Amino acid sequence: SAASDVYKRQVRYKAGDTNGDEETTLNQKWVRYAAQMVRAAYASQGRVLVLANSWRETKAVAAALAEMDGQLPLQVHRQGQPLRPLLKTYATADKAILLSPAAWDGVDLPGLVPALVVLRLPYRPPHRVDTLRTRVSLRAQGVGDDKIRVILFVHDQRAAWEKLRQGLGRGVRRPSDACEVWVADPRFPVPD
Repeated sequence: SAASDVYKRQVRYKAGDTNGDEETTLNQKWVRYAAQMVRAAYASQGRVLVLANSWRETKAVAAALAEMDGQLPLQVHRQGQPLRPLLKTYATADKAILLSPAAWDGVDLPGLVPALVVLRLPYRPPHRVDTLRTRVSLRAQGVGDDKIRVILFVHDQRAAWEKLRQGLGRGVRRPSDACEVWVADPRFPVPD
């Protein structure tokens, strides 16, 4: 349907690219949708941690948020920038939005993440170098293409769900913590 097309993400990968980020094309309607979700989470809770899957995605959603409302207390983690100072600022502010592709694990903010926005489920791009290496290795061992597809699919599923569990753990660090989780993944059904 036309409505579901709004949330589809168009992706193009360059052969040999290790993470797909350089050649990723994000659907601008989805970027605006994700930014609106971040704003809604902020309006609901006043403090939001946003987990992105790439630097390009981080930059695109941050630009959309700035365009929608330049007054938001938005902190954007930039490539090459240390995350620790941003986490300190986030932790000490009354209201804050922190957007980063590097905060999926190793971030400990007990009681300070009442809203967590996952922009996309953390599936890795399909044409990574490690996947191609594994495919070649399995073929050399005599494994058929159908079996290779299943092996790679299961491996990628496990990796994605493990990373998602890590990400969800940013919002719940203690038994007393509560966190709203918002998912802007374009593969989820569009709400009525």
